[in-house]
Amino acid sequence: SDALAGSRQYFTIARVSRDILNQSSVGAIYTNEEYPAANMFNRIGGLDGRIKITPSWTATLQSVVSSTQLPGNLYRAGPASYVDTTYSGVHTAYEATYKDVSPGFISLPGFVNRVDIRDLSNQFDYRFRPENGPLVAWGPSVHTDWVWSHDGTRLDLLTDPSLNLRFKGQSILALYPYTDFHEQLRP
Repeated sequence: SDALAGSRQYFTIARVSRDILNQSSVGAIYTNEEYPAANMFNRIGGLDGRIKITPSWTATLQSVVSSTQLPGNLYRAGPASYVDTTYSGVHTAYEATYKDVSPGFISLPGFVNRVDIRDLSNQFDYRFRPENGPLVAWGPSVHTDWVWSHDGTRLDLLTDPSLNLRFKGQSILALYPYTDFHEQLRP
């Protein structure tokens, strides 16, 4: 009895990627989900890249835009971006990630669990590396994550220090003596 029974939905994914320079790449992606019988679509297109800045520093970038026609003639559109930088040394490791997802961004085929955010996350690790014994590496870490909405409202604030011990055989022990997490709920 459903008016849309027997109608077809179409889904397309196109991806191109090209290696450039030394251990770097650039690419583009396009996804299209069409449901003509319901006058619905969700199109996403964008560019991405991975850049090896030095042997220790790497940057990953992605920027996409969505265009969506929903039931009831509701149209939504918006960009989303992601930037990640990592440093990996013998004793230190650092990662900084920035995500920006606009209020109008919709990804029907993908998993975007939160829109209207600006998210800045940092992870710093220092590792001592004993030469003998079962302990391979140990040391402090600190993780922070700050999330705001596009109107400037602070949504989440996380500070999470830890002490990590890595043993032979891929065994890890992590101690979290303190976690500070503040969450601002919104409708």
